[in-house]
Amino acid sequence: MEEMRRATVSRPVCPDPFLQRVAANMIGDLPVPFDRECPPGLARQAIHELGPEGIPGIASIALDVQLLRDAGDLRMPEPLGQERASALGMAYRTARDDWGRPVVLVTCLTGLRD
Repeated sequence: MEEMRRATVSRPVCPDPFLQRVAANMIGDLPVPFDRECPPGLARQAIHELGPEGIPGIASIALDVQLLRDAGDLRMPEPLGQERASALGMAYRTARDDWGRPVVLVTCLTGLRD
C-alpha cells in the first residue's frame, strides 16, 4: 500500500498499531459474500473501539473494505491518497465465496490529520 501511495503522494503514512488492531478486530465480522450494508456497522464498531479520546493528531478515520478474487487486484483506498493521510491500519483474511473459490477480504483504516 505504501508503494502505491508513494507513486502519487510524497508524504509517507505511518502504520498505527491501534488502527491495525481495530482493523484486525473488524475483519472477522465481515461476511462472505460481502454485504455492502456492512460498512456503516463496521464504521460504528471502529468509532466505538477508538473511544471518545480517539488518536492524538487524527481528525477523522476513513474505512475502506475490499473483496478480492486475486490479491493483485488490491487498489489504494481514495483517502490514503490524500495529503492529510498520516496513519494506516490494515488487516486481511482469506475466505471462500459461494462457489468455493478463494477470496481475500481487506479492511483499511486511514487516519486523516486536521
